[in-house]
Amino acid sequence: IKEWIPSGSYVLNAAMSGDLFKAIPTGRVVTLAGDSGAGKSFLACSFCREAQKMGYTPIYMDSEGAIDSKFVSRLGVNPSNFIIKQVSTIAETSQFIANTLDALQKQEDEYGKHQKVIFVLDSLGNLTSDKEMQDTKDGNNKRDMTKAQEIKALFRVNATALARLQVSFIVVNHVYCAVGAYVPTNILSGGSGIKYNSSLTLEMSASKLDDKDNDKAASSKQGSDTGTKTGVLVTAKPIKSRFWRPYKVKFQIPYWKAPNPYVGLEAFMTWENSGVIRGNLISEKDYNNISELEKDIIEYIDYYNNRRIKSKLKGMSPVQYRIHSLKVA
Repeated sequence: IKEWIPSGSYVLNAAMSGDLFKAIPTGRVVTLAGDSGAGKSFLACSFCREAQKMGYTPIYMDSEGAIDSKFVSRLGVNPSNFIIKQVSTIAETSQFIANTLDALQKQEDEYGKHQKVIFVLDSLGNLTSDKEMQDTKDGNNKRDMTKAQEIKALFRVNATALARLQVSFIVVNHVYCAVGAYVPTNILSGGSGIKYNSSLTLEMSASKLDDKDNDKAASSKQGSDTGTKTGVLVTAKPIKSRFWRPYKVKFQIPYWKAPNPYVGLEAFMTWENSGVIRGNLISEKDYNNISELEKDIIEYIDYYNNRRIKSKLKGMSPVQYRIHSLKVA
């Protein structure tokens, strides 16, 4: 693995790789699985945005007809360096990937390097087989038993070339509930082909994001004061990982502002592991009662302007600074 592409969320990076700054490896297959609305396409585009910063050209294979330049632009992706390929069948997708990898190999052989690309398939579950396509045209309603075999062939044909050329393959996939299971269990669509060839499988689910500031922005956009959905809180857990032990984390997808990459890290922070000595919080009244010597050595932390000031505070208004954290040395 030569490079790792981040996700845009530090806590999600850590859950996927064990490192705050790495998420998906080059040359491997990564699966983003979950129900509709769980943030799979959002996260796939986030990987594309971060990959572009590293010099990659994302090739987005869309089987759902849901991706366009305006959508990816809203997520921070540069549409001028973003290729959208409409695909319908498994065989068509496999052939396109194989031909692209063959062209990259020719570049490698001739110039000693090749163009940096990543593949995204959105989604595997919506691809059809050639037999299913032909049966539909012929009015044949027999059950298609070839789809799982074609998916296995897709990975058999391309897995080695993906690894050799260090090309990441991000697969967005649907899940369905196992019928008759004693404990409700989600199963990946597509059979064992994606299950065994994916180096990292991330299962995602979503709930409503509660954010008062975001609610106000959403209300003003949609002209409603109540019942406005402002975003989702995504729970992500690697159900398979060859890089790190599976650990469930949460991150936010707000609709009316950029996601905060630091959200989620607070659950893992303590005074001990942060390297910050916990100080004494005192009020303005207490501050006015301490000696002049102590006032000279108090450190004032201004949270709003993200700065530290070590100086006298006498005469400073609490309205000016709003929140004080004062530490006596």
